[in-house]
Amino acid sequence: MNSEFPQTHSIITDQSPQSNIRISRPPRQDGTVQTVKQHLEETGAIAAAVHPLAEIAGKWHDLGKFDPTWQQYLQASMAGNKCKSPGHAIHGAALAWKKGLHGVAFAILGHHSGLPNLGGADGIQQKLKGDQHWQSIQAIAQKELGDNFFTCPSHHPEHPLTEDLLIRIIFSALVDADRESAARFLGDWDTVTPPTIEQLISQFETHYHHLIQNAADTPINAIRRDIYRHCQAAATLKPGFFRLTTPTGGGKTLSVMAFALHHAQNYQQKRIIYCPPFTSIIEQAAQVYRESFSENAVLEHHSGVVFDTHTDELHHYQFAAQRWDYPIIVSTTVQLFESLFSRHPSQCRKVHRITNSVIILDEVQALPTKYLKPIMSMLRGLVDNWNCSVVFCSATQPWYGILDLPEIRDIVPLNQRQSHAKTLQRVEYHYQSQAWDWHDLLQDIRQRSLKNALVVVSAKIDARQGFKVLSELGNTFHLSTNMYAAHRRRVLNQVRDRLNQDLPVYLISTQLIEAGVDIDFTAGYRAIAGLDSIIQTAGRVNRNHKSNHAILTIFELKNQGFPQQDRDKIQITRNLLKAGQSLHDEASCQDYFKSFLANPAVNLDQQEIQKRREGFMFKDIDTHFQMIEDNKVNVIIPLEDTAKQLIELAQKQQRLSQKEWRLLLHYAVGVTPKLADASSQEIFPGLRVWQGDYNPNFGIVTE
Repeated sequence: MNSEFPQTHSIITDQSPQSNIRISRPPRQDGTVQTVKQHLEETGAIAAAVHPLAEIAGKWHDLGKFDPTWQQYLQASMAGNKCKSPGHAIHGAALAWKKGLHGVAFAILGHHSGLPNLGGADGIQQKLKGDQHWQSIQAIAQKELGDNFFTCPSHHPEHPLTEDLLIRIIFSALVDADRESAARFLGDWDTVTPPTIEQLISQFETHYHHLIQNAADTPINAIRRDIYRHCQAAATLKPGFFRLTTPTGGGKTLSVMAFALHHAQNYQQKRIIYCPPFTSIIEQAAQVYRESFSENAVLEHHSGVVFDTHTDELHHYQFAAQRWDYPIIVSTTVQLFESLFSRHPSQCRKVHRITNSVIILDEVQALPTKYLKPIMSMLRGLVDNWNCSVVFCSATQPWYGILDLPEIRDIVPLNQRQSHAKTLQRVEYHYQSQAWDWHDLLQDIRQRSLKNALVVVSAKIDARQGFKVLSELGNTFHLSTNMYAAHRRRVLNQVRDRLNQDLPVYLISTQLIEAGVDIDFTAGYRAIAGLDSIIQTAGRVNRNHKSNHAILTIFELKNQGFPQQDRDKIQITRNLLKAGQSLHDEASCQDYFKSFLANPAVNLDQQEIQKRREGFMFKDIDTHFQMIEDNKVNVIIPLEDTAKQLIELAQKQQRLSQKEWRLLLHYAVGVTPKLADASSQEIFPGLRVWQGDYNPNFGIVTE
């Protein structure tokens, strides 16, 4: 018997003459009950703030709990008997379907199990065949609730894509309201009053003015102030799509927030959602925003956030991460879009809070090409129908002319962007069209007497081969994702220390260094790649303007192989370089993306997400929309004391806390399942310890 539910509190089913007490869940320890009627009314009232159809979903979602069979199941469960739930979602879904409110039916049927497909053996059409589910409880429900409870607004479906997003928002609002009603009854509801947008503006501007008062009067700081002023001025423009193009070091993180705050104030938007593609950028931006605002203003939601287990702080974070009920959200593009295309209640619970928001997509060029069409369609739906604005941020702005988007307005005018770019021009690009081997690159470094240099390649095998040759220089370091994160951080700290002390140092890295890594070399080399990757590498060269003349050499590497998905981008880049186009010119970047995205061979909806959305195949969409398609298995490298201690703890307890798991991931490397099976030991499901070789320079060597 579960001690939380007193045996003395009996449940009265429809067979009893006192049939008016039907409860929605077990009573509290003090005997207080929440009736089905109370729960339905409260859930509907909470969801009503989002949309009239969300209110109907809230009012009807648990009608199945009036079923005597369900009440008997609840009573048996409270008595300690293990029995299978007869289900309670299908009854309200059947009523909604009968009344033509198909979106409401989807939301109700999926509020525990997830949004279903429209068709197929397990689709909603098949499950709601016939009228028996509603008929079985109709008399009881109408007696309890009255006929007025079942009046509802008419709904005339619009375009299928518009309807798809509406269903997702109704579903989200229902899930959130249902959980809130239950939590309030159980006394487990956190009521936090976040600061208003007006209060946030006051906090932010106080912080910003303090920063500029103490900032040196330099050309780069003058540009940062100019960009900030343009962002404030553009905030009056009507909601829609915006573009903020700034060179590296242009103060984008603060400036785009100034735009977002004032824009939200002008157009009654409730929150700002800042999403870059990489956690390294998130952590930096979150720190900037935490310093700018009060403690309860910013929710940082990504896999790197760590708390002690079973603390109130962890409980509050997990609750907040599902709901996004903060005025400022700092998360990843993966979290944002996988929530918007998900079918799962816990992941979708935040979706209705994405409405009425300013959505900032940083490093927007990193969005996966194969999902661009559904992503942009979803964003357009939010802008057109749900009072959202979207800001694309990048130094290498993509061209989206082939996609069905309205005008994208520039926050900073072209003439000002050109002036900023000229002032902040850090590097010259030199193209070495005749292919080099690694000894040629070594010779170039020596001939130029370079005291430090960054070399970036796209393939791990190239990074290893280059390291072996460049090691002749001494003080040479290597980075790739075959090294665990704590190892990579240690290497980066060693490199930074040598750079800060003006000591010789040479780093060869895969493209993991191209975004979110604050490091500054006097010279750089980039193996031929897409133009956006080349410009990102340039952001790690002469970053702090220590030199008036720095060079990034773009080189062709002998016998270099290219992944199929990169070949078109590389050929377009070659054509631009051979034509002598300036890589500092925005037009070059636009030409590059236009040539790539307008190519009929490039599929911008590889998984046919749009077709599935039009067919309301929510389950299939969830399966096929995977922004990170990683079939790798994490293995823990047991070299450092912290990793050894956590592994020992896991072996002893056969479990790890949330904090322990996330700390352990600092010592993880992703490998193929085949390699994991051959060279690691499973401690318990999900935790494998590497037993193979680990090279101190390269990490795990797989090729």
